[in-house]
This record gives sequence, structure tokens and C-alpha cells, in this order.
Amino acid sequence: MNVHHLELFYYVAKHGGIMPAVRNIPYGIQQPAVSAQVAQLEEFLGVTLF
Repeated sequence: MNVHHLELFYYVAKHGGIMPAVRNIPYGIQQPAVSAQVAQLEEFLGVTLF
């Protein structure tokens, strides 16, 4: 896990989904990358977050 995973989780939770988060993240990142990193965070934590 790294801080970037937590940052992406924050944006997804705050904006209610991956696509709204992608539109509001202040730097360029695409939906597949966000999905993959949230999946990595879920795997690290051993829980389903969404």
C-alpha cells in the first residue's frame, strides 16, 4: 500500500464512484488505472471497499 492508493480511495469515496473521481482528480489518470489501484488497496487490506 502507498499514499497514492489512499488518495485515490479518498477521491472515489468523495465523488461516489470511479468515473466521477477520474473527472475530479487534479492530475491526469484514467479509469482503468484507478480501478487497478483500488483493487490493489482492497487486496492489501483484505476487504472489499466498494
